[in-house]
Amino acid sequence: MAVSTTSSPTSTGPIGTSPFARSCQYDRQELAVFDEANNHWQNADQILAIGDVDGPLDTDGDGTAEVAGYPDLLVKEGNFLWLYFGSASFYLDDVRDPVLVGSGSWSSYDLAAPGDRTGNGHVDLLARHRTNGELRLYAGTGPSGEGLGSGPQSTVIGSGWTRSHRPLVTAVPDAGSDNKTDVFATGGDDKFYLYPNISGSGVAVGTQGWLDFQALS
Repeated sequence: MAVSTTSSPTSTGPIGTSPFARSCQYDRQELAVFDEANNHWQNADQILAIGDVDGPLDTDGDGTAEVAGYPDLLVKEGNFLWLYFGSASFYLDDVRDPVLVGSGSWSSYDLAAPGDRTGNGHVDLLARHRTNGELRLYAGTGPSGEGLGSGPQSTVIGSGWTRSHRPLVTAVPDAGSDNKTDVFATGGDDKFYLYPNISGSGVAVGTQGWLDFQALS
């Protein structure tokens, strides 16, 4: 299996000097599927922790959640976008099979998880086209990933986000004071940019050396 809940510790310091490093080293849990037909990550080029799409759920309307919430995953497999639902067993098809939420040209996009950017109670998705530079916001609308891969909820909110202009993109917790997720990106000019409103030109918060990075998370 190529998916785990944590990554291995880096080589920035001796192993065991931090409880967080020890946690990353030992407290890992493999994620799997019962039905091998549901394995869509073997050829995936991006796996994204999107947040909790389907829960917690108040199934009887009494104000108490009867179905616990677990983090869910989006898996981009070529031109297909799959939504996997987390569970207590760590099997991603334990409660529900994965849902195909998008198909078409997804191989041209890089994904980021902005949380509930629209404020409607459902997590959303950011997708940037690597070559034409479009930055799209897909507004989630339901517990089965409605709106995350297609439909009228897709809105172009930015331009110029090509791989050459903004090599790396990631969504982060609120860096300002509007209680909304913001975006960080590296620049083709070797700088590091913060986008507090996602769109706009961004604010350079790092001045050099950022082209040396190969990933942001």
